[in-house]
Amino acid sequence: PKPAPGGGGGGAISFTAAASVEPFPRAPRLQLDSAVSAFRFIDSQLAFTERHARLLLRMLRLDAPQDRRKWFQDVCGCRRRPQNKLINIKRGGIATAVNVEDEYHLLVQAATLWRVGREMSHRQLGTHDLYHAFNGKRDGYLTCGELAAGLAWLGVKVSEDDLHAFLRGLDSNADGLLTLDEWAAGFPLLAESEPATHEALATLSLKPKQVRELFEGATAKKKEFAPVPPDRLPPVQVQI
Repeated sequence: PKPAPGGGGGGAISFTAAASVEPFPRAPRLQLDSAVSAFRFIDSQLAFTERHARLLLRMLRLDAPQDRRKWFQDVCGCRRRPQNKLINIKRGGIATAVNVEDEYHLLVQAATLWRVGREMSHRQLGTHDLYHAFNGKRDGYLTCGELAAGLAWLGVKVSEDDLHAFLRGLDSNADGLLTLDEWAAGFPLLAESEPATHEALATLSLKPKQVRELFEGATAKKKEFAPVPPDRLPPVQVQI
């Protein structure tokens, strides 16, 4: 740049020569999308595509999930944004960025899902048939212990952390349990039932594994009731 005419050398600067300078190269798509995701996170935005959420997770992976959530909620409070909306988003989008530890857990979930689907296809196991076989209580809510026993029966070996990552990937409402619809949604290309194995799965009985559960109240200690003393029973009269 050169001094503007009549400025005596100490006036305004003319930037007309900047037109001859090479334009700044456009950032690669990955870098640009990462920057946009970071700025939207700082701006307390909640709507993230799965791709942008994973890019954000890559940038935040050095901070613990609880620290990310606290920072985000604190910033929302300073900006007078609703803070409870983050709690209501259980899965996908911003929830991926603030709840998942790192990208490895997403990779584990995808790899386990592929392995289970491959075993089911190879052994001709229907998604609904297998779910009912795993769900030993027949209550429509598959626990981590039941899922661990089922995966072991399939020959899919996973650690407790990987088991939790797999379940969270299918658990659409984040209640720590898998319904039939949530389980079947993970294997959309497989049949619900296979005649060749339907009867065998109907009689399958698996003992749940001893693993940490994720559903609310799983770690709560059950209330123990003291037995009624025998000397209190005679005065009780029952009319039929």
